Amino acid sequence: MPSAAPPTARLALRNDPSEMARLAAWLDTIERDWALPPGPAHALRLCLDEAVVNVLTHGFRPGQPQAVEITLLRQPVLTAIVVDDGAPFDPTACALPPRPHTLEEAPAGGMGLRLLRHYATRLTHSRPDGRNRLEMEFMPDGEAPG
Repeated sequence: MPSAAPPTARLALRNDPSEMARLAAWLDTIERDWALPPGPAHALRLCLDEAVVNVLTHGFRPGQPQAVEITLLRQPVLTAIVVDDGAPFDPTACALPPRPHTLEEAPAGGMGLRLLRHYATRLTHSRPDGRNRLEMEFMPDGEAPG
């Protein structure tokens, strides 16, 4: 039976790492209210966590009040849109670092772009009105596209 929850949800976050707890609680509610299957729920959470952490860590100047806005669309395809007024950054245009051959060669961190590209069916970036806009679509079954 389809959920009666609204097909759109929005969340505005401040540029403060403590906001990640609000994002997690909001996603818990979305997953429950929208009755998201485990696969898409996992892909959505992983990609949103990565995108928002990157904006908070690299996109903003310390001490400047800035915001991250997240919009989720339920249909026709589960879509997450992250808009921020931080430094310009297009994750779709960056080259992926080479894969390490061993665990010892693997750097700490630096896998975020690979995760986004793996779990999102479609990943697009634009910069309307001087703001980053990252759109991520997810397969209904939550399987990674490639």
